[in-house]
Amino acid sequence: MRLAPVLLLALAACPVAARAECTSILDKPLTAILRPVIENADLCKNLRKRVKVAGIKVKLAVDQTKRVSLDSLGFCTNGAQSELDSSVNVTCETSPAATVNLELSETFDIKASIDLPACRLTALAITSHGIIGELVLANRSYRDKAHEAIEKNLQRLCAG
Repeated sequence: MRLAPVLLLALAACPVAARAECTSILDKPLTAILRPVIENADLCKNLRKRVKVAGIKVKLAVDQTKRVSLDSLGFCTNGAQSELDSSVNVTCETSPAATVNLELSETFDIKASIDLPACRLTALAITSHGIIGELVLANRSYRDKAHEAIEKNLQRLCAG
């Protein structure tokens, strides 16, 4: 990733202001770096839940990732502290061998705060409004994995 050092220099050079300055200049390079990481993630793996259907408890496994897409990404900075705001759409489906075939789609809104000089994630908020989101966000390990994945890729970006 030859673009990473240039991108970090551009981030560091952004003017310090009392309020966050949003810039679309960095949206495209950041999107180019983050899109493959996000879109190649197996976000539906291990999504299983017991549900009641007509009074009968059924184990539902919508654990195959059909599609992940980075729908939008915005970047704002006020010098050392930056905010990344994105929208990611995830489509999960049951295994083709499942008795009942389902496909569920969900949009996640992700807000991250990044300390640029320290090159670390300082805050992460993920919200959604559907069944996939409920399953994912109810599981603390998924939040931890998301935080770790973003932190790891941020470190890689900083290292160049």
